[in-house]
Amino acid sequence: AGASLSRVLKSWEGLGYYSRARNLHRTAKIVVKKWRGKLPDSRDELQKLPGVGRYTAGAIASIAFGKPEPILDGNVTRVLARLFALRGAVDMTGGRKKLWEISKKLVGESSDPGDFNQSLMELGALVCLPEEPRCFACPLEKICRAHRLKREVKFPVRARKEKTKRLKTVAAVIWKNGRVRLERQPLRGRWGGLWLFPQWTIDHGKSEMEFLEKKVRRTLGVQVERFRPKTEIEHGFTKYRVRLRAYEGKLASLRRGEETSRFQAWIQPKNLSHLPLPRPHRKIALSIQHHA
Repeated sequence: AGASLSRVLKSWEGLGYYSRARNLHRTAKIVVKKWRGKLPDSRDELQKLPGVGRYTAGAIASIAFGKPEPILDGNVTRVLARLFALRGAVDMTGGRKKLWEISKKLVGESSDPGDFNQSLMELGALVCLPEEPRCFACPLEKICRAHRLKREVKFPVRARKEKTKRLKTVAAVIWKNGRVRLERQPLRGRWGGLWLFPQWTIDHGKSEMEFLEKKVRRTLGVQVERFRPKTEIEHGFTKYRVRLRAYEGKLASLRRGEETSRFQAWIQPKNLSHLPLPRPHRKIALSIQHHA
């Protein structure tokens, strides 16, 4: 709670889902101020905290406080859907509601809600695997309806199948007197609060170099002598696969006022390790540091 957001994001670097780190920071401050440093033990109060939904509240209430509260994550969803051979789609309201009802009933009958919920999560993570379930090692094998039907991998049923989308992005490594330009992202957004090299998603059919030069000139207000390829990185998030190409070039001219913006800075390569960067941009930073 006493740490800066930048320090929290730096500690979280590389894990993805940076909104969780931001919510964790906000929640810590609220818990210290309102609850004197101790988490509330009721599901309703827990769900009022930033980033704490029904699943997280149930996990905390059951594991930390022994409350008979249900949980439902991806692993538990898979275990319960197979155990009862549920026909309803788990990504639809009706199917989701049914799963919560089952989870609530089962944990209510348990003598140790925390151990029971953790067991369900572990069972899904280690035994009831998505593609090749280890039924021979499962303590629920004899009562699992999906196993009895020999249709384990057909469950859970889903109504929607999301296709992976491919994106092409470019990043600009702009040099000025031995320093490179980085930009701090607004707090709202996937990489909120982190530092990035200026980056854009390429419009379909556009020439990559021409697109980059135009963006740098119009968006950043700077002129670069000449860009050349630096590195290429493949990464992904949610339903996207992204190809990121970084180009570097030397600053030719700079728009007045850019020096003092708190959302951008010119950083020496040796100091890049102190800033919180998302993993793809950390790789760009490392390529710079290795050749600095």
